[in-house]
Amino acid sequence: MNPQTDRKSTFFIPGGIIIILSSLISPLFLGEMLREIFYKPENTFVFGSSPMTYIVFTASIALIGVGMLFIPIHSIKKWIPAIVILAAVAGSFVSIDEYHYGTADGFYYNGLLTLKEKEVKWADVKKMEQVYVKKRGTQVPKKLIFNLNDGEQVSFDFDRRLYDSRREIDAYVTSAGGKSVIEVLDSMKDVK
Repeated sequence: MNPQTDRKSTFFIPGGIIIILSSLISPLFLGEMLREIFYKPENTFVFGSSPMTYIVFTASIALIGVGMLFIPIHSIKKWIPAIVILAAVAGSFVSIDEYHYGTADGFYYNGLLTLKEKEVKWADVKKMEQVYVKKRGTQVPKKLIFNLNDGEQVSFDFDRRLYDSRREIDAYVTSAGGKSVIEVLDSMKDVK
């Protein structure tokens, strides 16, 4: 066995395994921490991201570990681990770049596959809908929908932070002249 190959195996195989295992918990703190450092402005009353970002971040970190496991294998072409690791880094970036937050001026968001932040001014919201779905006798919060004056509709899945801020968002929308409604549906298929 080549000593160079032995050193690669000693570093990349345990490193890859550790990274794959850490991918199960890293989105809970690392992704959130990086998102808050790079994207959270001051004076926000809510800041969060969709649950999909955690799935994408977990898969991306696991792919970095898989790419590392491929490096010492001689039968695999050298560009394959590089492509896997580059795809993983890209996935990590787009998952960290997805967020939404609210301020006194409006609601701001950046989608999972977009790179530019968008803004919803409170005065531009014609109607805000809080959508709940009946499930086993209780009402489960599902979506927050902004219907804008220009006819555009922007919706967000309720997460804990967004749900906890719904009253504050409601106050900003209604004080800016918008209407706020609560809809309770039998299923998500009934969402317009």
